[in-house]
Amino acid sequence: LSQPLLINWVDPFGATSSTLLFNYNDINEDKILFVHEGVTDVFRTILNGHQAVAIFTNKISEYQAMLLSKKKVKEICLMLDSDVSAAIKMKNLNSLKEYCDVPVSLVELKDGDPDDIKDNISFNKIVNNRTLLPKMSIDKLL
Repeated sequence: LSQPLLINWVDPFGATSSTLLFNYNDINEDKILFVHEGVTDVFRTILNGHQAVAIFTNKISEYQAMLLSKKKVKEICLMLDSDVSAAIKMKNLNSLKEYCDVPVSLVELKDGDPDDIKDNISFNKIVNNRTLLPKMSIDKLL
């Protein structure tokens, strides 16, 4: 490599964000893509018959959103742990909507994280109740 691999970068506000997406190379087009915080959440989602990436934190960096924009998936669904604040979810959703030209949706878990959903029936029930975001502003959604 002629340039070093960037793992983290510092945004203008001083927060460190990841530039990596776990499982990025295995994204299939024309399917819903779930965006999770952790690797075990991705494993659980795959076991439940869906595809997913991990952002390694609860905030999507602009670089990660740009990478996701290169994949022509059917929809991007943000599904973070239940302890993530509404403000962080809104920032993430705005980033996805800004960079990605596909529908964006949100699953808000009542408790725990995606890896806690052990059976396929429960997982699909939660997924089927996701909120598809309108093309307009999402500020009032959360």
